Amino acid sequence: MLGVLAFPLIILSFCGGIFIFHTMKTLFNIPLILNLPGAFVFMGALFSFVGWVIDKIGVFKQSMTVAPEPLTLNLPWYTWLLYLALSVIYYATIVRLLFIWRTDIRTGKKWA
Repeated sequence: MLGVLAFPLIILSFCGGIFIFHTMKTLFNIPLILNLPGAFVFMGALFSFVGWVIDKIGVFKQSMTVAPEPLTLNLPWYTWLLYLALSVIYYATIVRLLFIWRTDIRTGKKWA
């Protein structure tokens, strides 16, 4: 029961990672190899948030009375915020570096 109810939220997390990947690719023309780490960290933030929400809502407490205690990592509630901040810092750094790399030093004009 737990897996059936949590599966849509996990799929939404995955779709959120894909969405941020394509958004950053479209807005800033970030190459694939530089875009993947930020998208994975953002998706990790969404997974962590979904896990926290599922744990705190308590929807599954009735279905877990018969089953054994689930294996949890006991991560703090703010873990998803750390992942989200890391993703934002990563993308801000990459975008800034791409603006620097794509500007000609002598003329100051963008070449890409």
